Amino acid sequence: MTTTKTKTKTWTRDEVSQFVKQDLLLDRLQLGSSGVRLQDIKDDTQLLDEGLALDSVDALDLFVSVEKTFGIKAPDTDREFLEKTCKDVQSLVAFIVDNMRASGELRAA
Repeated sequence: MTTTKTKTKTWTRDEVSQFVKQDLLLDRLQLGSSGVRLQDIKDDTQLLDEGLALDSVDALDLFVSVEKTFGIKAPDTDREFLEKTCKDVQSLVAFIVDNMRASGELRAA
């Protein structure tokens, strides 16, 4: 699992999505050890409450990993921000992709 941002790395949206699902959710948060499989995590899988049921500590850990991997600083990790950005996998990926697009680190698939 890589959690250090590579300065020269550019990503596609699909690579970001795959990284979030495999490296961050399954490996970093160790959801795989609780029986969650990669094929169980869809783009519309809810992260908080229902779905994967991440708690606030998991959500903060997730954002620390996002910051380290993609060099994205979350503006504020209050409850409202986490509920919006961590609503589901696609919301988190959209947050990452939008920030990467702004910094020129996103490439077309």
